[in-house]
Amino acid sequence: MTVLTFRGEKYATSVDVADAIAANWLKKQYDISLVLRHQTDSRLAEEVIGYYGLSRPVTTDVEAHGLHPSDRSWLTSRGLTIEDIKSAFGRARAKHANIADVQ
Repeated sequence: MTVLTFRGEKYATSVDVADAIAANWLKKQYDISLVLRHQTDSRLAEEVIGYYGLSRPVTTDVEAHGLHPSDRSWLTSRGLTIEDIKSAFGRARAKHANIADVQ
């Protein structure tokens, strides 16, 4: 069984990891509402993948499984795709909208 982690935290599912990535990225933003208002989920996913280098080959995976460095990225080694990260930003957007409605 693969242990799913992001930034030292363990997660039960790949959806949980994707949600943690999106939440962590949004916490880094000065004005979350402004970011969510002016950027698409696709753009946010591209930014976070680039920032954290999630599409780069994972050295430990390459060494452990004898893979060519271009065969697996951090994302694919955890069963994730850019679509999963986009969906996580969509869930974060919906959650943020619900919180804003309550306030």
